[in-house]
Amino acid sequence: MRSRTILLSALLIAVVPTMNVVLADLTATKYPVAKTNKPTAVPDKVMLNWKGNTATTQAVTWRTDKSVVTPQAQIAVAEDGTAFKAKAITVNAESSSLVKSNQPYTSKFHTVNFENLQPDTKYMYRVGDGVNWSEWFEFTTAADNAKPFAYVYVGDVQNDSKEHWSRITRNAFSDLPEADFIIHAGDSINQGDA
Repeated sequence: MRSRTILLSALLIAVVPTMNVVLADLTATKYPVAKTNKPTAVPDKVMLNWKGNTATTQAVTWRTDKSVVTPQAQIAVAEDGTAFKAKAITVNAESSSLVKSNQPYTSKFHTVNFENLQPDTKYMYRVGDGVNWSEWFEFTTAADNAKPFAYVYVGDVQNDSKEHWSRITRNAFSDLPEADFIIHAGDSINQGDA
């Protein structure tokens, strides 16, 4: 009886994973690329950059769908906990005209340039439309005097970026954890009308 139990257990261990794979193949549906990348009123593709003196300004751009008519950002000096939210100021953003792609949707891009910031200070910011917000991000302004810094330089990430880009970024910051920023040299699309 014991040998039959062991044999039955061994058969179940061998068969059950195979059954799961077969069932997954039968029930999985490929989600359409057009829906995967489709913008909504919730901000995505949020990118921090600069326009002006990096000790006192910082810019941010993001994407939404065309329904957003009140793009804005909020910024506050960073603090531990969530008390900084009560001190956040709201800055109105500028929007691009509608941007069409090779997918069946239209996007809008928004930008804000935060000004009159304090040098060498950590800030928290988020972007949205007053109702739909991104998560809170943080940055530290540059010092107002010359100081060494490190950065990561990348480019040409247009192919399979969703699948591989985050891994490359994590590895870069693992190798250079003191990096202050990342510069992307461009070529991030695979088709000119994307």
